[in-house]
Amino acid sequence: MYNKNLTNNNYLPKHIGVIMDGNGRWAKSKGMSRSKGHVAGVANFKAVAKYCNKIGVKYMTAYAFSTENWNRPKAEVNACLLYTSDAADEEDSVDLGGRRIIKKKN
Repeated sequence: MYNKNLTNNNYLPKHIGVIMDGNGRWAKSKGMSRSKGHVAGVANFKAVAKYCNKIGVKYMTAYAFSTENWNRPKAEVNACLLYTSDAADEEDSVDLGGRRIIKKKN
């Protein structure tokens, strides 16, 4: 996954934005609960954050919960909020090289 040549060119972005969408649909397509999809989405976000840190991306923004998400079943909303909040609180689980996670609530 890590491409050494990528860090040597001038095209490496300083800021990457991620829209976390489709995790529930992905899980359903695999016969799993939507909650399992949200857990997998957080795990993938952590992997991408580690990779971005490794190659020198300075900023990463994740849009993880839209206003439309409030219309989901209450149990799913609570699970999504818990998973994303826990991931942001577990800074030591993602080696950010001294960088920090800032949570912004809507």
